[in-house]
Amino acid sequence: PELLNYCLNGYSFCNLFTGFPNKGWNDRGGAVTYIKKDGSFTLSAKKNEYFYGSNAICIDIDSTAAPTIQDYVDRLSYKPTFWYTTFSHMESGKGIRFRMVYALAEPIIGQQQFDAVVDQVHRRIESEVGEVIEDKCGEKCSQYFNGTNVNNNELVVEYDHSGWIYEWYELVEGISSDIKEEEGRKER
Repeated sequence: PELLNYCLNGYSFCNLFTGFPNKGWNDRGGAVTYIKKDGSFTLSAKKNEYFYGSNAICIDIDSTAAPTIQDYVDRLSYKPTFWYTTFSHMESGKGIRFRMVYALAEPIIGQQQFDAVVDQVHRRIESEVGEVIEDKCGEKCSQYFNGTNVNNNELVVEYDHSGWIYEWYELVEGISSDIKEEEGRKER
């Protein structure tokens, strides 16, 4: 699980973006850089208007009555590809905090499709666990996700992986007939 290893070593990740210009101007007339010399792109490029698609669905859990993360995950009919605790996990007054990542065999293309699929995945999880997901930041296509730092002894870092890779429509089967397959995907 290469992405999990990056997350455990402090790297952040986000969805897929494209179509941004090499240079632009902000409201104050200042230059905006979208792509750095090293090839990475800036937060200016990570906007809804440049969203292309996503290879993963990420769910942040910032509050749960479950006694352990594994107990929470065990309630789910579709196990995340991997999960890991976030920087604020077990901080004073915060309790269990973690991120679940569902890797996709093929990306969800387009914001409308992404919004519909991610909303339904959140609803499925809430129904199966019996709790409302308080922070639905994963529903924002422009969201980025921080990793954690497995080498920091001051953090309580836990993680696990199932290795499952999903077709996005598997995660919403039986929930809503409103989500239709697009882009030539075939039903199984």
